[in-house]
Amino acid sequence: MSSSLLVEVPQGQTTATTLSSSPVTEIDVPGWPQLARLMAEVPDLEAFSRFRELNMKNLLYYQVELADLERKLDRVEHRDWMNRTSEEGEYAKRAYKLIECQDLKDGKHEQWQLVLRIRERLSQYSKTYNCTYYLVKVSEY
Repeated sequence: MSSSLLVEVPQGQTTATTLSSSPVTEIDVPGWPQLARLMAEVPDLEAFSRFRELNMKNLLYYQVELADLERKLDRVEHRDWMNRTSEEGEYAKRAYKLIECQDLKDGKHEQWQLVLRIRERLSQYSKTYNCTYYLVKVSEY
């Protein structure tokens, strides 16, 4: 069983489109399900917002977070470096000591925890940046 739907196409012309029946039911569910099916069958009707402004704000928020984490890491690195007689004083010269400190139970791994937080946030930022960059480039064409 097929149903017809009248749609306004981008050029301002009204056309009747026949939708194929669903394998599960013979009746198209009106609203979003029917719209999704129509868009799937007639790709020219696809209309998705790129949320460009929100994406830009999101990238800016990531940058603020990363800048804050970078400042914190700088302070912790400096503090640890100034304490040269301790294990933390070795982190700047021997990265393996910094990485190994995560296994210690003495709580002397604040610097490594910051590195991990930065790594996670930077990964999220990079993925978001790449997706946003792609969306901006696609919208230019």
